[in-house]
Amino acid sequence: MMKRQNIFLYLFLFLGFSSFSQSIIIDDTVVYKRGIYKDFEEFKFNRPSIPFDYKIDSFEYKNLDLYAKGDSHFTYRIAANKTDAKRIGSVFGFCDGKKIYINESMPLLGERSDFELLHFVGLYSFFKQFMFVQGELGAQNSSTILYKVLNINNGEVSVLMQDDLNRIFADDSVLLQQFSTEKDQKSKIETYIALYSLKHKIDGVYCRDKKMTKQEADSFIVRLDADSTDKKYYNRILSKLKTNPAFCDAKLDKEYFDNGKLKSIGFTTRCNFDPNDQFLYSVGVWKLFYETGPLKEIIVYSISSKLLSRTRFDKAGKIITK
Repeated sequence: MMKRQNIFLYLFLFLGFSSFSQSIIIDDTVVYKRGIYKDFEEFKFNRPSIPFDYKIDSFEYKNLDLYAKGDSHFTYRIAANKTDAKRIGSVFGFCDGKKIYINESMPLLGERSDFELLHFVGLYSFFKQFMFVQGELGAQNSSTILYKVLNINNGEVSVLMQDDLNRIFADDSVLLQQFSTEKDQKSKIETYIALYSLKHKIDGVYCRDKKMTKQEADSFIVRLDADSTDKKYYNRILSKLKTNPAFCDAKLDKEYFDNGKLKSIGFTTRCNFDPNDQFLYSVGVWKLFYETGPLKEIIVYSISSKLLSRTRFDKAGKIITK
């Protein structure tokens, strides 16, 4: 009987650990899976959900600037028939088994849907993108090629400017110093992004969780019986808000009275459920206090800051309203 119980215990532990262990596209053991990524999550975890059995067409965008030297740029398209394209819908990218192509705007698949080749896949995946510049007041149209990076932690895409490089290299003074001494920095950007991504491959990945849905987040931020103290609750919630790609700019917000006593405490975060939503929300359990110290109010918010409940106390700790 004991042996059988041990078998079940090991099986439980194996399944438990497996469910929390996610293989990311930049892990050393990963072999790129051929297929179409419907979203960033599928790309990040190397799990394309649609088989890729199509030819890849290339299209050349030619430099339009007559007064400056510039290269043409090749972009890539999936040669899918209209029926398949309509069925597949919006697409983040695809993999042919060796190379990966993305479009962070997730266009509806069509004959003119452009995807950019990732020059390398890493902590910051690097790619280039052609941009058409409309001339004003009869001026000549021009074009430029943008240098972009995709952040493996949260899926954010940035156009690389000097400030972005300083931010990325902020925790690596050696690389930052080396880059600052380069004479032709633009030609070395890709090299240095690759060097940084390789050097910080292990310590740079802070999120191995699948992105939460709104429903999952609403369930998660509820205070549980296991949260026996405020500290346990704050630590549990903040660790997830800090590391799950559904959130950004998360913090435990504290405000104090002039006398030094705590006035309020609770979580604020921006949510990435909707890319157009940039509001900073109050979420979860908030506590407000009297200036003399006693608890004044407990307010509970949903993940989108909807008021769920409010309980008021008098200075003696008695509930006034609920």
